[in-house]
Amino acid sequence: MSTYQTGSGAGQISLAADITTVGLAASRAITIDLNSQEPGKPVAHSDNATGDIAQQQIGQAGQLRGLRVSIVTKVEFWGSADQRKAQYEALSATYTLDGGSAGAKTYNDPKITVDEGYNVAILSKNIDMI
Repeated sequence: MSTYQTGSGAGQISLAADITTVGLAASRAITIDLNSQEPGKPVAHSDNATGDIAQQQIGQAGQLRGLRVSIVTKVEFWGSADQRKAQYEALSATYTLDGGSAGAKTYNDPKITVDEGYNVAILSKNIDMI
C-alpha cells in the first residue's frame, strides 16, 4: 500500500495526475475515511479528455491525516484490435502529492485493468495519508 506523510499542520496538500494515453480519459480523486460508513468526498478531477488532473489542493494536512486518497481514471481506446492493444500497452500514469511533511512524492504504479477487447481500461491508485 502506498502512503504519504501529511504532517499535522494547516498546510494544504495538493495532488496532480499525469495520464499518458492517446485514448479518451477522465479522472477523479476522492478521499475516503476507512473508519466510517460515509461515502467518499470528491476532491479533484480532470478537466478535459486527457485524464490529467492539474495540481489542485485537496485539503489541509491535519484533516487529511488518516484518510485514503483514491484516484480512478477511465480510458477508452479506438481503432483496430491491434491498435487498441498497442494504446493499452503504452498507457501509464504518474501521481504527485505535495505540501505535507514528506514534501513532493511521486507514484507511478497504478493498478490497471482492461476488458478483453482492449476497449476500456481502468487505472486506480490508493494512497493512505499518514
